[in-house]
Amino acid sequence: MKIAVVLDRMLWGGIERVCVSYIKLMKQAGHEIDVYILEKNPEMDPLAIEQALIAMETADVIIFVVDARQG
Repeated sequence: MKIAVVLDRMLWGGIERVCVSYIKLMKQAGHEIDVYILEKNPEMDPLAIEQALIAMETADVIIFVVDARQG
């Protein structure tokens, strides 16, 4: 199964560690995993954003991980 994991940003707190653990388990189970981090980045290449959106559209499952600590 093709799975896209989308994080709103990448800090190194509890939710990110849990997400990485889940990704490792899913990869060990034979799933194809793509990870996307959507943190605001003015230097982000528009083509890279478009490619990420296309990849997410073709995923069988999309998992969104949102950090509730944001203000």
